[in-house]
Amino acid sequence: MELLHHEKQVNRENLSMLRKLKALECNVSVVYMYYLNSGAIQYPNMEGRTLYIGEAQRISEPTGVRFRQHISPSAFSGADMGNNLALSQYFHKGHSIGLKIYSTGNRKDDERNLIYAHIKQYGSAPICQANIPCCPPRNRNRITDVYNYITENEVMINQCIDLLESNSATFSKY
Repeated sequence: MELLHHEKQVNRENLSMLRKLKALECNVSVVYMYYLNSGAIQYPNMEGRTLYIGEAQRISEPTGVRFRQHISPSAFSGADMGNNLALSQYFHKGHSIGLKIYSTGNRKDDERNLIYAHIKQYGSAPICQANIPCCPPRNRNRITDVYNYITENEVMINQCIDLLESNSATFSKY
């Protein structure tokens, strides 16, 4: 994954401008992470700053259109089905939020691997993550399937942890 864009201080206006970025034009496949610029979230294993991990690709419009959809216009009214309630609340309660966007060859797999890396490292998915992507089911227990996938794909998951950790180191600088 290659860093395409880093928005150090998210607001609805700069998220709207991402639709004009050449790097986020139509048919660009990305994964991205929203994070706290300061403070930390107490996850079960350790503190972290990642709020949300997602993926996007738009065929008929710029991929950059997706990012403004995450943050609602106000704390109590949404604009469309793409709004993320928890992320919007962090934003509207005055938390400083950043966004990192990475190019990817397989956005769905990379999103899943990043979320599973977060689960392995921090003990749960990011706090604003409503859905956890599925891995190929083998048992009747989703938790078992997730941890089996993490164990069987240790190298990839550890690379994703390295990316999450490098972001944590970077976060403290802003």
